[in-house]
Amino acid sequence: MIKQHALTVIARLRQESVPGLRVLLDMIDQDIESNSIIPFSRLTTIHFARFVILEASELDGEMIPPQLSFSSNFDGPLDDHLKELFSVAGSGFDQVYQHCADYNAEGDISQKIAYFKQHSLPPPNAFYIGHRGLSVQMIQKQNQIRNAIEMFLNQNPQDNYKPSEIRQNILNFLESAGLRDIKPPEIVLRTLWGPVLILLGSILLLGLVISWAFVLKLFIAIVVFLIIWTIILRMKEKTDPEIQIETDDWKKDNLIQKIQTLKKDEDFVVQNQLTHLVPIKKGLFRLITLKAVLWAINLLANVFYNKGKLGNIPTIHFARWVIIDNNRRLLFFSNFDGSWESYLGDFIDKAAVGLTGVWSNSELFPKTKFLVFEGATDEERFKYWTRTYQITTQVWYTAYKNLTVVNVLNNNEIHQGIWKEKMTENEIIDWLRKL
Repeated sequence: MIKQHALTVIARLRQESVPGLRVLLDMIDQDIESNSIIPFSRLTTIHFARFVILEASELDGEMIPPQLSFSSNFDGPLDDHLKELFSVAGSGFDQVYQHCADYNAEGDISQKIAYFKQHSLPPPNAFYIGHRGLSVQMIQKQNQIRNAIEMFLNQNPQDNYKPSEIRQNILNFLESAGLRDIKPPEIVLRTLWGPVLILLGSILLLGLVISWAFVLKLFIAIVVFLIIWTIILRMKEKTDPEIQIETDDWKKDNLIQKIQTLKKDEDFVVQNQLTHLVPIKKGLFRLITLKAVLWAINLLANVFYNKGKLGNIPTIHFARWVIIDNNRRLLFFSNFDGSWESYLGDFIDKAAVGLTGVWSNSELFPKTKFLVFEGATDEERFKYWTRTYQITTQVWYTAYKNLTVVNVLNNNEIHQGIWKEKMTENEIIDWLRKL
């Protein structure tokens, strides 16, 4: 089964180079798939990728210089992915990264790969995949198979055939079209049982090796800790400032102008993207709480929300949270289906608890209770806060721009059904309904 990963590379920019880089990235974005600088469509391991300029900003009285973020969701080993980047588009990456303070465009491929590794962040604090085990090439091939079947059925009506005969006709067509021998992937998803059994086993081991009295004392200590943590949390929640919906005409006009700029890059295809950067609330308490929540979300994304839905949201292809700038800012990348409004609506209606748990630890988030309640359910304030800290994505690439998560998973089920040796009549009917 192919494994998908997330690469995040952040490098410092020279301030005087930012305008020139902005022009270059705009040239790439004008023809994202086939431009001569970085022709993304020739990169076979990338699902989604983006370049984002993180503007210079002041944080805690310190100036953070401008930075360039490159991120990708890719298939297979990191070394193979980086080799492809620089083998296919090395000169283009040279043109981009010559604007960074310490990049050597004259170096060989191994030096450039080393540079990317040096500036890449550890794996995301939380990483969600909407269609696990499906490579870029497999997703594209399965879509080709589905389109071929639909064309065949349109040209050859099957009204007078039984379901089993229709399926056989489809298989015969795929055979003649050279599409029958493409084998679907064997996808094995992790389950929640593993972590649960590890936890229960650890408790049993502690009880047997040390003593059950120790386990009881440990349990009491955890309960006391949670009570103290809850008290501190509620004190902070009552005093932490929240974002105020701006009534000042000048500030209001600035945000409206920013939203209009952001909207220019939205709703061109069935998918959209979101880049969001917000300071983390000050203090070790909030940082530890944030990291614990992200750890829990990452675990759930791997063992529970691994079948195409994050919470009950079925529209997210990939999403990640990354803590950057020495634990002071939280960067969020998302690739999703539908409009920004519907996406934020899904956050509010279907996943408010988990997302409030994350972003309640960030600056000016709407007021929360007990970490996970309220917050994002304050719809007007939450959307206002999201737009306030959303930043422009200069370049965004998707390898299958006309496919939703539902399309991708449905195409895989169709493909799996083609290779199933025996199917009942009811199974065949269900399979045909997916076409």
